[in-house]
Amino acid sequence: MAKKNIQNNPKVLGLDISTKTIGWALFDIQTKELLELTHVSPRPKIKTENKIEELIAKVGYEFKIKK
Repeated sequence: MAKKNIQNNPKVLGLDISTKTIGWALFDIQTKELLELTHVSPRPKIKTENKIEELIAKVGYEFKIKK
């Protein structure tokens, strides 16, 4: 969506929070116009005991120890 000139009018911020994504919309109350609509998908940091497991997790492979 293109950037618009946001005036000094009252706004409403709508949030849609789910387990993987946070969506948000910004509306102008007076004109009832949608000013911005977007989403953010944060990536959690992986905490591991050693660097090898961390690197393997970044690539997307499962780390299995064979017995």
